[in-house]
Order: sequence, then structure tokens, then C-alpha cells
Amino acid sequence: MLRLLSTIIGLPVISQRESQALGVIEEPAADATKGVIVAYRTSGHPNYLSTIDILAYLDEGIVVQDDSILQDEDDLVRLKRLGDNRTTILNLKVVSETGKRMGRVSDVLIDTTTHHVTRLHIKPGGLRRFTGTELIIPRERVIKMTAQEVIVRYDNGTRPAGAEPEAI
Repeated sequence: MLRLLSTIIGLPVISQRESQALGVIEEPAADATKGVIVAYRTSGHPNYLSTIDILAYLDEGIVVQDDSILQDEDDLVRLKRLGDNRTTILNLKVVSETGKRMGRVSDVLIDTTTHHVTRLHIKPGGLRRFTGTELIIPRERVIKMTAQEVIVRYDNGTRPAGAEPEAI
């Protein structure tokens, strides 16, 4: 199932066993090089939830087995391995492969089964934020993602963001 990250942030983490909230999702922790969410920081303590421990994404909250799955940042090996490649994805600078500034990531569509980023929603920056429309860039158009920026294949709006180049 596909879901916008903005609809996940703010959801409670619900224990299936105790039927109680363990905390609230505050932000994602993603592997920039692979474009995958590996954990969520929560308001609970310990404060990290690994995505492999999520049983279900519901409109009412994120269901986990019990409170034992929440971990401290130092205990979560998947986060430690990321090092400098760790990002929240949101608000990353987006540039085209030619170096043109396109804006910042305002939202992300993720696959809740694999936790891979499938689309980036880009809000134009500068003066274009008043007149420009939000762009939606599919993962296939992302050339490189780092913890600082996203480089995408984009052709100045002459074709939709997801369209492949025309055959010559």
C-alpha cells in the first residue's frame, strides 16, 4: 500500500498486546543511498521504531507487537550503519542533473510494505513558490540521493515529471 509520509507523522504507535499508545511518530530516518525508510523517531522512550517491527499501518495509528520493540538510537544497528547517509528526506534540496534548483522535498510517497520511497513531492523555492506548482517526481527519475540533496532527471517542464524521453 502506498502512503504519504505526512499522513504517518503524528500517528500514535499502538501496542497490539496492551492496546495502548507507546508514543507518536515524529520523523523518519531514511537511508539516502537506497531511498528506504529504516526507522521512525517517536515521542516514546526508548524513542526509535524500526520499520521491520511494524505490523500494520492504520488510519488510527501504527500497530506493533508490544513496547519491547522500541529501541534507543544507539541500540538500533540499522541506524548506526547509515552514518552520513542518514536523512529525514523531508526538506532536502532538489536539483536537476543540469544543476538547476527545483525546490525542496515537501512530502514523500512510500510503499508501506517495503518502506521504499516511490515518489517525491517537490515544493518550488524562491519566487517560484508563489507562482509555481508542486512537482511530483517518481523514484525512477532520481539520479542520486544524499543526506544533503536529491539530484533528479528533469527537463524544464516540457514533459510531465514521470514521462520518459521521447524516442528519436
